Amino acid sequence: MLIVKFAIFLISILVPGYLTSLFLERNKPLLYRLALSYGIGTYLVTTQIFAYLFIFRLNFSVLVFGSVLLLENTLLVFYAYRKGMLRAAGLKNIRAMNLSFARGLKTKEIIIVLLILIQLIFMFFNALTRPTAAFDSLAMWAYKAKVLFYEKRVDFNPDSFLYLGGGGHVNYPWLVPLSQFWRHEVAGEYNDLAVNFIFVLFFIGVLALIYYFLKDYLDKFKSLVFVFFISTMPLFFYHGYNAYADLVLSFYALISFMYLFYWFAGRGDKFLIFAGIFFGISFWVKNDAIIFIIASIPLVLARLTPPLRLRLKNIKILFYYAVSMVLPIFPWLIFKRTYGLAVKNVESGIGFHPEAIKPFFASLFSQNSWNIWWFMAVVALIANFKKIIKSDALKSGWMFLAFSLLGFFMLYLFTEEYKYVLDGTAVSRNILTLIPVSVAIAGLSFGNLKNFARGGAWRQSGKME
Repeated sequence: MLIVKFAIFLISILVPGYLTSLFLERNKPLLYRLALSYGIGTYLVTTQIFAYLFIFRLNFSVLVFGSVLLLENTLLVFYAYRKGMLRAAGLKNIRAMNLSFARGLKTKEIIIVLLILIQLIFMFFNALTRPTAAFDSLAMWAYKAKVLFYEKRVDFNPDSFLYLGGGGHVNYPWLVPLSQFWRHEVAGEYNDLAVNFIFVLFFIGVLALIYYFLKDYLDKFKSLVFVFFISTMPLFFYHGYNAYADLVLSFYALISFMYLFYWFAGRGDKFLIFAGIFFGISFWVKNDAIIFIIASIPLVLARLTPPLRLRLKNIKILFYYAVSMVLPIFPWLIFKRTYGLAVKNVESGIGFHPEAIKPFFASLFSQNSWNIWWFMAVVALIANFKKIIKSDALKSGWMFLAFSLLGFFMLYLFTEEYKYVLDGTAVSRNILTLIPVSVAIAGLSFGNLKNFARGGAWRQSGKME
């Protein structure tokens, strides 16, 4: 019965996500599309639950809300069918695209796949046996979901302990708590063990996205190697079942980066809009996403504003990019402003905290959270430096990673957030959100330079693996 209930939950997420993903890209492998659909569907369902509970202030009914989802999905299916979108992404095409992955696997590739599967088996075992136990989840992410499940409504009394969902940080976004809440509602019971699989699927989604993103520019073996690297990082693996928001944020940050990279590689302005949409969704996961948004802005401006001139077309693109980031979270931004919810989590104050420098770099290079990944990333940068300099896409990708890390570093160096570097808590989780991006850009640096100039292997051949 537990499996059946989780299957219903998963269908309620994947169906709207899949149908919506058809508006972005159609001819993609099934595993890639499922990963993308899971992220989109989670956003769509949680934002509607937020409107139901927080905007309209209704008592939650799973029957009513489920009926609304069913109606929406029916309309989406009808529209997609009328436009021929379902035929373009039909089962025949999906089967052909996915058979290409298993066909012709070499021995070394089979070994890597088996090692990755072993990691996933261990993760499933942990997810099945370890209920929510981490403090931040108990006090905030899972706690908010638990309050909503038993109360069926939001308390808007500022004197109540359950004000705006209760728990720590009422200013935090709601994607993670509401996804857990929806899982409990579909199951009809509170189960802090079952919600682990929400995060397991985000973990698998990151692996799938990285593989197909790298496969766009690398061969199958190299792509699998980088997937193996990220699957074995201790802290990243741990976040696959500990019910925190950081792995989820890394998932959306990766998608944003992928589309941003495609735009840098010359695939078209629509990918910049897609990047903006997912940057916006990232802010619905954690406030930390603002670092990624800020990191992207100088890179986008540098590309769109040649020296001494700014074309009207580029101004329009900048406008669309800004709008695409704001629209996905517009209700949340209005809600935050209405109730005076800040972005920051600590008291205001600007100061210089040099004591944060050493532990910040220690979190990158001397702790065992990432094995030796950051050393490998530096090696990838140095080994491919000439290639990176010649490619605007690679150069911009590395600069996005550098700007994002610099954003976190400056936050710790000049604000009261420095204390979370000294105690080694938030800094590791901040770094974790950039792990998929770092693996992606390091892997891309070993690709064929001609592929970047032409927009990638998929665009050249029309084939996907």
